[in-house]
Amino acid sequence: MAPSSSPELDPERGSELDPELVSVAASELVEVARRSIRAGFDGRGRYHPDLQALSPVLREPRGAFVTVLVDGDLNGCIGAIEPTRPLAEVVADEARSAAFEDPRLPPLREEQLARVDLEVSVLSDLEPMAVTSLDELLDALRPGVDGLVIEAGSRRGLFLPQVWEQLPEPAHFVAHLQAKAGIAVGSWPLRMHCHRFTVTHVGEPWDPTRRPPHQPRARNRKRSPGRS
Repeated sequence: MAPSSSPELDPERGSELDPELVSVAASELVEVARRSIRAGFDGRGRYHPDLQALSPVLREPRGAFVTVLVDGDLNGCIGAIEPTRPLAEVVADEARSAAFEDPRLPPLREEQLARVDLEVSVLSDLEPMAVTSLDELLDALRPGVDGLVIEAGSRRGLFLPQVWEQLPEPAHFVAHLQAKAGIAVGSWPLRMHCHRFTVTHVGEPWDPTRRPPHQPRARNRKRSPGRS
């Protein structure tokens, strides 16, 4: 896989392009993810980006998911939904978690790095959906555009917009998300809540020639898998 010097935007994969993020900070964001994963292999603990050295948009609180692909296959996808911390910090933590801590998949191995693609999905604000039945939800969804969060009591599930690639029909998309969340497929629990979102999506192949300098350890945090 040939290295790429600049991230590629993918507007066909549920992306709502944030102009500042795209034009100014996309390369920085992918570099943060790369340095975090490299720090994990180098045994230096969690990578803590220098926020003051980054573009202002990366200091804003945003939710984000990081996806690690090896030879085009999913090898980890974890993220944070709520915009509670600076975007760069979220991406640093979730990149490491996606590479090494996704409970569904084996940890990334250093010899796989030359075959890795990194993807960062920056979430928009969650939009509550005024739907009161499964049929209303299916009618309101925008295939290929909307990410979806469903909640019923303590059960919660999320699909990124990229999941539409595998599940292009709304009924199948929602059914698989209900199964993932532990909600009975086809049901509409009494306290069902739905939120949708879009993403700004950036990604690039791993560049094996880049090795970051030492960075101090950052604190651990809760994470959430985001793909099926």
